[in-house]
Amino acid sequence: MISKVYDKLLWFIKEYKWCFVILLVFYVCNNVYLPFYIEAPGGLNNVADKLEVVDGTTSSGSYNMAYVSEYKVNIILYLYSFFNSDWDLVTIEEENNGESEEAVETRGLLMMDSSINNAKLVAFSKASFDYEIKSVKNYVSYVALEANTDLEVGDEIISIGDITVSDKEEIRDILSTYDVGDTIYFKVLNDDKEYERYAVLYEEDNNIYVGIGIETLIDVDTEIEVIDKLDGNESGPSGGLMMSLYLYDSLIDEDLTHGLKIAGTGTIDYNGDVGEISGVEYKIKGAVKSDADIFFIPEANYEEAYEIINSNNYDIELVMVKTFDDALAYLEGL
Repeated sequence: MISKVYDKLLWFIKEYKWCFVILLVFYVCNNVYLPFYIEAPGGLNNVADKLEVVDGTTSSGSYNMAYVSEYKVNIILYLYSFFNSDWDLVTIEEENNGESEEAVETRGLLMMDSSINNAKLVAFSKASFDYEIKSVKNYVSYVALEANTDLEVGDEIISIGDITVSDKEEIRDILSTYDVGDTIYFKVLNDDKEYERYAVLYEEDNNIYVGIGIETLIDVDTEIEVIDKLDGNESGPSGGLMMSLYLYDSLIDEDLTHGLKIAGTGTIDYNGDVGEISGVEYKIKGAVKSDADIFFIPEANYEEAYEIINSNNYDIELVMVKTFDDALAYLEGL
């Protein structure tokens, strides 16, 4: 009996061996990942799906954040990328600039939180609604590869030496009192634990550096509740402008969208200044694919965006802005 089963099994394997080979190859190609990312045109996230203004006014159109699509690369995607002109293949090292994925992810989330609170400050201030700044915290958002330090991305800076710090300018002023080669000691919080970190000042191109970037998070309590419905897949600061426009429009009676699908990208600081972003080509293509009517772009990215739209004959209105007020003036003039 066992011999007959064995013979049948052997016959089955020999008869269908190429099917097994094909299945094995497909499994390997689909489940083995390579040290690359694919960057590709994304789409739009409606801000109303991400932030809710309780009892806020509604608009006939929409405000949308443009994003870049990123994919981890298996063998199938790697091969297909050579036939898709809209995809760009980049190494993980190029994508992360030598940083760990954990550091990149932590910085992205810090910048997103900062953007949301900056957008609240700008919108509520412009609409003359009350808000309260509950706290101001400064986080290490970047550590240069050449820095001589044990500071980590995500560290909240509490003090430098014996001096408690509260804002970024104060940190800069304190650091300016040290010389090249000096070791500076920081007291930081990370995951609710207190640490003492160090950094050694170094010189490069006649400039003195600690080798870190700092992101300031302003915790804002607003007169009208704003509910954060972000699902954790969004990160980075580039949605700041569109979030501030949506929040402002939700606080006033006038409908500034005029029924249009408004897209855009750009950081926002608490003064309402709009900053440069990356991934312009992918964001423009994603907005066009999603049938956006208007695309707001920071001044620093305007020439690149204009060239992309012009060379592809895209039917979308490109609007350059330097500040929140620039974008607001354009919408009020529609």
